[in-house]
Amino acid sequence: MMRFPQSPAVTLALFAAVSAALVTAVYLLTRAPIQAAEARWFQQRLSAVLQPATGLEPVDYEDIVQLPDRQRCPQCWQNSELIDPAHAIHLNSQSAGAPVFAIPTFSSRGYNGRIDVITGVAIVREQQSPAIVAVQVSRHRETPGIGDRIEADKSAWLENFRGKATVNDIDALSGATISASAVEDAVEKALRFARQNRDQLMSHTGS
Repeated sequence: MMRFPQSPAVTLALFAAVSAALVTAVYLLTRAPIQAAEARWFQQRLSAVLQPATGLEPVDYEDIVQLPDRQRCPQCWQNSELIDPAHAIHLNSQSAGAPVFAIPTFSSRGYNGRIDVITGVAIVREQQSPAIVAVQVSRHRETPGIGDRIEADKSAWLENFRGKATVNDIDALSGATISASAVEDAVEKALRFARQNRDQLMSHTGS
């Protein structure tokens, strides 16, 4: 039997091809479960943001109204670049009293990059400015044990936003100032968007 010499370059190429095929196969197998898990996590954070509107009672995701997003209706909103294009604005349709809108935004100023935030904003016509009812971080890559204290499950820091109409007087998060500053940046975007689109948002409440 004749044997053909195999160069290191050919061996390396074969190894790279097999490795690439394995990586692609793993990605295809895990993509759907990962996307499903991310969707469930977002829905949980969204429900948590809208709970204050119903006295902290759980909010059924089916009862939440999805408003036109930037991709489907770019002409609907002023300064729509402030909104996270991956998610639409939501309204708690079961809200009693002031309607609460969940406005998804993000900041790229985190210690490890982008931080996604959902800000629950209540709008009352008589109020001078929209008010924050809740804030949830829906995605981040901050350092475990330090930067991840921006999560509601890791610390009570996000409670500082409740009832505020600005982020200027939010208490600092010791040891995670960069992460906290990024969250404040995202929340400020949501407030600015709510102020600039007050009438458009309220038009979806039926009031």
